[in-house]
Amino acid sequence: MITVIGSKPGTSLAVQLRAARLDGASRRQAFFYITLPLLRRSIALCLIVSVTGSLLAFDQFFILTQGGPDNSTTTIVMLIYRTAFRQFDLGAAAALSVMVLIVLVVINIAQFRFLRRGAEE
Repeated sequence: MITVIGSKPGTSLAVQLRAARLDGASRRQAFFYITLPLLRRSIALCLIVSVTGSLLAFDQFFILTQGGPDNSTTTIVMLIYRTAFRQFDLGAAAALSVMVLIVLVVINIAQFRFLRRGAEE
């Protein structure tokens, strides 16, 4: 959230909003056609970082529940940890890690393309 607030361009946004007001744009139109496009890059960064962070969540779940009742809070990173350090199968853990890397790269590329497509319009 701090990234979005801190990235708000000051003078250009104020000038553009004042011009939109003079042209008769409503607050909703000014938000969707001026403010939101100016914040698109910051929103994209926040989205990518939050999705990546949520997929790689480990420490909170491990400290609080260690997988929870009936493995209800087991994440893929916790599965990698269990495979590597409890079952001592380092090869399978490395393969799982590579699979997570590939999935994250695919998700991030999809997010970049989706967000870039909206910026080109």
